[in-house]
Amino acid sequence: MPGTLATHRTLVKQIDFLGEFLNHVPIRRFFEKKFPAPVMVVNLAGAKAIAERTLGAAAMADDMIYLEYGRTGIGAGIISGGKLMHGATHAAGELGHTHMIEEGPACKCGSFCCLQAIAGAAAIQTRIRKAIADGGGSELLALAGGDPPNVSGWMILSAAKVGDKACAAIVEQASKSFGVRPSQSGESLQSFGSRSGSAPFSLQGKVC
Repeated sequence: MPGTLATHRTLVKQIDFLGEFLNHVPIRRFFEKKFPAPVMVVNLAGAKAIAERTLGAAAMADDMIYLEYGRTGIGAGIISGGKLMHGATHAAGELGHTHMIEEGPACKCGSFCCLQAIAGAAAIQTRIRKAIADGGGSELLALAGGDPPNVSGWMILSAAKVGDKACAAIVEQASKSFGVRPSQSGESLQSFGSRSGSAPFSLQGKVC
C-alpha cells in the first residue's frame, strides 16, 4: 500500500491521499485473521521493488532501486544486499517528502516544500488546471479533445514538446526539482515514469 508503514509493528503510520482513517491500524493482524497465509506489510514502492527483483527487470539483483512516480506520490523501493531497506524511522525511499526549497506549497503529509507537493502528479495537475482557467494550455486542450477533465500527465509532456508555453513552464519547474536541465525535461520525466506510473532501475553492486 502507498504510505509510511511501521514495519516492525506492522501498522500504517500515514497514508496522505486516503486521509487518516487507516493511520495506526495494525493491518497485518487484520489480514492474518482473514487469510491462512503469511502476510508482509510493505509500502507500494517497496512491494514493487520486491516484485521487480523477483519476477521482473532486476533479475534477483542484490542491490537495486525502484523509482515510483504516479498518482499516489513519489517514492523508491531500495534493496541492498538482497533485502528491502526500511530505515530507522521507516521512511527509507520516501523521496516525495524530501524538502526541496525553503518556502513552498503545503504537502498532504502536513509539512511544506516537499518534492511531492512541488513536482508530484497532483501538484502538476493543480497548476495545469489553473493555467487552463487563465486561458493557457491551448495545445493541451486540443490533445484532450477540448475537455479539461481528460487531461493526463502524458498529454502535458506532449503539449510541452510541441510548444505549449503553459505546459512547458510547468514541466520545466517540475524537472528542476529533480535536478534536470530544462532541455531534458520531457525525456527525463518520461524515463522516470512509465505509462503505468513507475520505472525500475537495477544498479548492480551499488545503491544510489
